[in-house]
Amino acid sequence: MSFTIYDLETTGLNPHYDQVVQFGAVRFNARLEIIDRFQIRSRLQPHIIPSPGALAVTDTPIAELLGDAHPTHFEMMREINRVLRSWGASVFIGYNSLRFDEEFLRHAFYQTLHDPYLTNKENNTRGDALRLIRAAVHFRPDLISTPIGPDGVPSTKLTDVAAALGFKVERGHEAMIDVEMTAFVCQQIARRAPEVWARFLQFTTKAATVEFMQTEEAFVLFHPTGEGRGCYVVSFFGRHPKIANFHYCLDLSNDLDALRSMTQEELNAALAGSKIVRKVKANAAPVLFPVYEGLEKAFSPLTEDEVSRKAASLRADTEFVERLMAAAVANERVYPRSDNVEDQLYQEGMGFFDDQDSHIMGEFHKADWPERPGFIGQLRDSRLKRLAQRQIYFERPDLLSATIRSALGQAIRERRFAEGEVPWRTLAAARRELDEVRDPDARGLEGYSGYLEHLGKADGQG
Repeated sequence: MSFTIYDLETTGLNPHYDQVVQFGAVRFNARLEIIDRFQIRSRLQPHIIPSPGALAVTDTPIAELLGDAHPTHFEMMREINRVLRSWGASVFIGYNSLRFDEEFLRHAFYQTLHDPYLTNKENNTRGDALRLIRAAVHFRPDLISTPIGPDGVPSTKLTDVAAALGFKVERGHEAMIDVEMTAFVCQQIARRAPEVWARFLQFTTKAATVEFMQTEEAFVLFHPTGEGRGCYVVSFFGRHPKIANFHYCLDLSNDLDALRSMTQEELNAALAGSKIVRKVKANAAPVLFPVYEGLEKAFSPLTEDEVSRKAASLRADTEFVERLMAAAVANERVYPRSDNVEDQLYQEGMGFFDDQDSHIMGEFHKADWPERPGFIGQLRDSRLKRLAQRQIYFERPDLLSATIRSALGQAIRERRFAEGEVPWRTLAAARRELDEVRDPDARGLEGYSGYLEHLGKADGQG
C-alpha cells in the first residue's frame, strides 16, 4: 500500500468555474516514509477571472498567474495526470479533500480531457485527513490539544492540529507546505492512535464500506458537520435505486413505532431536512465503527441490547423499509440541467464516457497539436467535443477556423460582462469582491485592480 498526500491552490471556491493554479503531492510507502514528491504551478486560463480573496489568502499576485513563467493549465494537468499514474495505485489523502481538492481535481481532469475519476479507479482509493482528525479528536481527546473555537469545540484547522502535534508551522496556503503538514498529522495519528488510523484506512475502499454496512446489524457513523453531535448509531436499510454509492441508514435514536404509524406523505415530510435518515456515500471514505467499539463515544442513550433490538426490528419490517426507501429517495435533491459544459460532469442522463471516447481522449493527448483538431469529430460525447475545441482555442487558436476563433472569443467576452446571477465570476463581481476584501494591501492583491481595468478596456467596455 502506498499513499499520495496532496493539496492544491485555486482561483476561488467553485470547482466548475475556478481553476487549479498550484498542485503539490508527496508519495509515501506503507510505513509513511517518503518515496517521491512533486509540485507544479500553472498560469491563468483566458476565460477565468480569479477571486481577489483567494489571491489574498494564497499570497499570489496576479502577475504570477500571467505570462510564460509557468505552464498553461492544460500542460499542468497533463503533467499531474502523468505523474500520478506513474506512481501506481495509492490511497489519495488531502485535508478536506473530498469536498474541495477532489472536486477541483476531477473537474480539472474533465475539462482537459482526462479521466476525471483517477483517484478512485485502477485500485486507487480515497480518504480525507479532516475526517481522520475529527475522529481522533473525538475518540482520543487525550491525543490532540488544540484551541477551543467560537463554537466551543476544539479546533480541527490543519495548522492548529499540526502545531499541537509538534509541527513547526511557518505559514499555510502553500500547496507543498499544506501537504507536509497533512502528512505529518497522518504520521502522528497513525503512530499514536493506531486504532483510529486503522478504521480510517479500512473504509477508504468502497467494497469494505459496503460489506461493513450490510453485514453489521448496526454501527456508529461518525460524521460531524458543524451541527449536531457528529456520532450516530445507525442501521443500514437500502441504497438508491439509480445511484449505487448512496446508502441509506436509519438513526436508531428515533422512535421507530412513531415513524411506522405515519402515512407515506407524513414520512416524506418528516425526513425532509431532518437527520432521521443518514445518507452514506460508500465511495467517499466514511468513518465507521462497530457498536462495541464506538457506542460509548457516541454518547447515545441506547444500550447495546437496545441497539440490537431496534436494528432487528427495522430489518424484519420489509414494508416499513420500503416506505423509508421511498421517502429517502423522494427527498434527494434534484439538480437543474445546465447548458454550460462546466456543470455537466455529473449531470443526470449524460453518464460516464464510453470506451471509444475514452480511447480517443488518450489519442488526443498522444498526438501533436496539428493533429488534435481531427479528433473533435471522432468524439461522440458532446461535452468532450466542446472541451476539446476549447483547449485547442486556449493553446493553439491558429489551428481553428477564423469563424470558430471569433465565436469562442466572443463567448469569453460575454461571460466577463454577463449581468444577473451567473455561476462564474464576472468583472463586476470581481470588483465588488475586491471592495470587500479585508486586507486591501495584501501582497496577493498587487496589480489586481489594474488587471481588471485592463480586461475591461481590452474588451472595449472599460
